[in-house]
Amino acid sequence: TLLTGGFRVLCVAVLYRGCGLPVAWAVQAADEKGSWNNIWFDLLDRLKKALGEGWTVLVLTDRGLESPDLFREIVRLGWHALMRVKKCAKFRPANWRKGYWLAHFASHAGGRWSGEGVAYPSGSHLECTLLACWEVGHDEPWLLLTDLPASGANPAWYGWRMWVEQGFRAFKRGGWQWQRTQMRESVRVARLWAVMAVATVYAVEVGDVRGQGRRVGVRSR
Repeated sequence: TLLTGGFRVLCVAVLYRGCGLPVAWAVQAADEKGSWNNIWFDLLDRLKKALGEGWTVLVLTDRGLESPDLFREIVRLGWHALMRVKKCAKFRPANWRKGYWLAHFASHAGGRWSGEGVAYPSGSHLECTLLACWEVGHDEPWLLLTDLPASGANPAWYGWRMWVEQGFRAFKRGGWQWQRTQMRESVRVARLWAVMAVATVYAVEVGDVRGQGRRVGVRSR
């Protein structure tokens, strides 16, 4: 998420009840240049150590984070990638002779295609599964790469990533009003994010408890 003229925050969030709860982040100046991959590798590695073993994790990433190296790192951690990519790359399905532009696989509203193959066949050569889906009423398709087999993945899962946007909304105009900060140092902003993250978890937890109370008929004041 970006605070125009101020900061860029690279954030890993855990999805819970319609909201993205920030658990790991790095703060940069909004105009800072350079690759983000090493930052993502560090954040995901920290989360992996905190979670431990025994979890099935699906990592959803937006188009701005399209990266074969990031995809491979997610898989290396023992997790599953669901990476949205731009249509200006190619994909070669298994047993096909050549690759086609990703837009070819869902070229019109109502179009769907899924299958294993190789993304970026003339470059990074990423073995993966393509899930292409253009729902009627939407302006463009979802083009998703995953390490899961086509029979074991659903493009509708990517809808969960919208929960992250709700988490950002809670941090900005919908909640903690972070856009009004007067801070100028990235390290101070990172500390502020820690406070807002804890407050968000608390607010969601309180709302969840009250919601459970209403469902079972418990009254509270």
